[in-house]
Amino acid sequence: MEWEDLIKKFKQIYNDDKNLIFLSVPGRVNLLGMHVDHRGGSVNPIATREMKIIVQKRIDDTVQVFNSDERFAEQKFLISEEIPDKVEWNQWINNIKIEKGNWVNYIKAGVLYFKNKFFENKISGMNLLIDSDIPMAGGLSSSTALNMGASFAFLKVNDISLPDEEFIDSCGEAEWYVGTRGGKGDQAAIVLSKRGNISHISFSPLKIEHLPFPEDYCVAICNTFKEAKKSEGAKNIFNERVATYEISLFLVKEQFPSLYSIKMLRDINTKNFELSYIYKILKTLPLRISRKELNKKLSSRKKELEIIYKTHEELKEGYRVRGVFLFGIAESERSRICADFLRKGEMEKFGELMNISHNGDRLKELELEDNSPLYQQPGGYAVSCEEADRIVDLALKTPGVLGARLVGGGLGGYVAVLLKKEDTEGLKKVLKENYYAPKNLPLGVEICFPQNGLRQKI
Repeated sequence: MEWEDLIKKFKQIYNDDKNLIFLSVPGRVNLLGMHVDHRGGSVNPIATREMKIIVQKRIDDTVQVFNSDERFAEQKFLISEEIPDKVEWNQWINNIKIEKGNWVNYIKAGVLYFKNKFFENKISGMNLLIDSDIPMAGGLSSSTALNMGASFAFLKVNDISLPDEEFIDSCGEAEWYVGTRGGKGDQAAIVLSKRGNISHISFSPLKIEHLPFPEDYCVAICNTFKEAKKSEGAKNIFNERVATYEISLFLVKEQFPSLYSIKMLRDINTKNFELSYIYKILKTLPLRISRKELNKKLSSRKKELEIIYKTHEELKEGYRVRGVFLFGIAESERSRICADFLRKGEMEKFGELMNISHNGDRLKELELEDNSPLYQQPGGYAVSCEEADRIVDLALKTPGVLGARLVGGGLGGYVAVLLKKEDTEGLKKVLKENYYAPKNLPLGVEICFPQNGLRQKI
């Protein structure tokens, strides 16, 4: 919907179109650095698509929300009823009950977090109208865009400004309200992206380098038409993989006391350690381990394990410790070294890293090549699906394609394909004939170029 039409709709709903604020919030496509932002690893995203939000300050503390998509019913809540007292956020969100699957939770997450953060301030509510072309459950961060747009709107109507890093960190913590324990890579991408560039974003501390995206290349986002809904059972797998990272580092420190000071998985890299030592560490980790076995091995970490266990239900096959650990350290290596390829315009090498990265998401048993450089080890995070693997394999057989991988948390959604601009029609033809048509699906390929991050429209 165009802005002019959206303003008319806002006036129809709220009977007022004075003092409006207009926000543009993008989705994101992370090309490399998947599943590692919460382990300190870098991300390399571009921004694409757009969520439009019209905001109006209220004189009370009510938040009222309408969506141009009629599938999403009107929502309304009083801030003071939702969070009447100042709380310890992480403890509070573990004890409250929310209506699972309700889209307003992503709005509440930001509003309630910042209300709590600035509890002494006199707070105003707001009227919102949202229109989005970011696909849901596609791995393009539609839910994070909604959370960040609502958060930015809430701060704006209450005359609160924050530095980018604090806003990004806060929005990451706010989204834990809905139960997803992710990092801050999506938030950073949505805020910091720049038109015509890939953003190389590092964490702890936050650093960003905008690297030009060559004009003769583009990214195709290809819909598997298999949804990956974080509000359903998939959330358990997302949280279980994050927990596996934490568990694997506990096990490493148990075996190698000299590594006790290591705080982030990304710090186990070839800048800090010999490759042979890293592989020695890796081989001490079991392929899989159950909670019962963990409790025996890590008896000194009983309280920490209990907190981790609360974030997810145990999977029957146990924790994929070695595969997830290897994916995390290797993907962090890939996402770090790729910046040099981008600076030199070596897109073929960047594409190769994307392909190795996707192999680490395939549903297969871990394979380890002792003599390979760390960045060439796929690892075994294993959150892809048959549909995504099929699109990746077809794309990589197409002339002009440099790299392809699943985007987002996994289990469905979109595949990002890096290719030469002149070969886009060839890719569409291959995927239409070999993936979409046999499944009686519409062509789900969109060509996109890097866009700007979250901004207020004048």
